Amino acid sequence: MPLVLSLSAVLLLFGVGIFVAVRYYVFQNVTRATSHLDKLSENYTRKEEEANRQLDEAKERSTKILAEAGEEAEEIKTRASEEMQEEKEKVLKEARLQSEQIIQQANKTRDFLMGEMDKKIQEAAVLEACDLIREVIPDEIRKETHTHRLKELLIAGLEGLENVNLPDTAREVRVISAYELTEEERFILGRELRKRVGDDIEIKEETDSGLIAGFSIAIGGVIVDGSLRHSIQEAAKNVKDRG
Repeated sequence: MPLVLSLSAVLLLFGVGIFVAVRYYVFQNVTRATSHLDKLSENYTRKEEEANRQLDEAKERSTKILAEAGEEAEEIKTRASEEMQEEKEKVLKEARLQSEQIIQQANKTRDFLMGEMDKKIQEAAVLEACDLIREVIPDEIRKETHTHRLKELLIAGLEGLENVNLPDTAREVRVISAYELTEEERFILGRELRKRVGDDIEIKEETDSGLIAGFSIAIGGVIVDGSLRHSIQEAAKNVKDRG
């Protein structure tokens, strides 16, 4: 009996020892595992914080980049709008200038054409008036006027040739008369012309009743017009200039 109790006590103590040993071993393993888990958790927490920090920095950078991009885009938009406005104003200014130039040119062209039309109308009116005068005034009166005017021109008109710069090569003189010259008129006219132009000249005569009265002389491109038609034209021109 005492042996059984002793054996039971030994088994009990052995079981308690094993339990204590197992408990200690388990406790140590659990402690090491818990410590490792804590380190893992701490490491995870640190990495998570680092990741969150990097994420926040990335968000901040992206926000800053977006803001800067937005400002740059707005600046580019503003600059483009200003350049477009400047270009628009430049185009409009050039268009206005071209329009003004076109209008000025059109006005000049109009004034020129109006002047030419007035000139043509005046010339046509004077020629028409000369034709009417030639038709209305009897031939005897026109011829008498021609003779009287011719005498005056042979003195005053030919004296005026001294003040005209005649070319040295002029050797032909064209005399256009409203009526055919008489022998006396032809002689006096030839004498006065040779006295003022030179002896070595050729005088060609023509008649043109459109002169009404008087004559004109052409010497090397220089024309001395002493006809009544020319006097009427000059009088009409003077009246227009005064008006």
